[in-house]
Amino acid sequence: MKKITALALILIMALSLASCNMLGVGGGGEFSSKIVAMYNRSTPTKSESVIVAEFQDNVLTTTTVIKSGMIDGKYAAATYERVEEELRTVSDGSNATKLDSIKQTTTVKEFLEGRGVRTNGGNWDPSLPNFSPKEGEITLNLSDTMIFNPKVDGNKMSFSVEGKNTKSVFGVDFGTIVSAVIEHDGASITSIKLEYVAPMTESLPATKFSVEIKYFYGIQNITIG
Repeated sequence: MKKITALALILIMALSLASCNMLGVGGGGEFSSKIVAMYNRSTPTKSESVIVAEFQDNVLTTTTVIKSGMIDGKYAAATYERVEEELRTVSDGSNATKLDSIKQTTTVKEFLEGRGVRTNGGNWDPSLPNFSPKEGEITLNLSDTMIFNPKVDGNKMSFSVEGKNTKSVFGVDFGTIVSAVIEHDGASITSIKLEYVAPMTESLPATKFSVEIKYFYGIQNITIG
């Protein structure tokens, strides 16, 4: 079911990179400007994201945790772990053994300054792109003219985006309405939740997605063997 979660995973990789300069651009209008200002102040050290995809009688969950850490007072390490659920195919099974319909795959990446990146405990490769959050930026191109139904409820700010505007706002063309809820602590963003329904295509059923990313700002303990 990698095709089912493809759009959501693209969004997760764009939004869940922790400890970066979370850059909000646009900010036209009072509502959007408040969110952008908090993005500009936010430098998380950890993110936890959960994607839930529901279609027909199936529920698939993908979790991703990214952390950045300090060694000798300097940014030097980062870890990335994704556990993805997908449906088994006939070729995955065995005639002699009954298998569950859902299987899990786990991807673990580690970055260590001076050594590079390794995947699932393999060899260090200094030539691989640095996935570490320090190198990235999150861009949320938010403006009041690109959203509708904005609401404020305490520390929650919610809004929706028409399908035609999702590429401009999120950097991903969902082709359908996306509902968003952003929580904050008054200074920084603490979570983002998106919900949308991907329409049915010739090869895929209609799929309901829930994407939630939580951000943390404390010192993270990084263990790399």
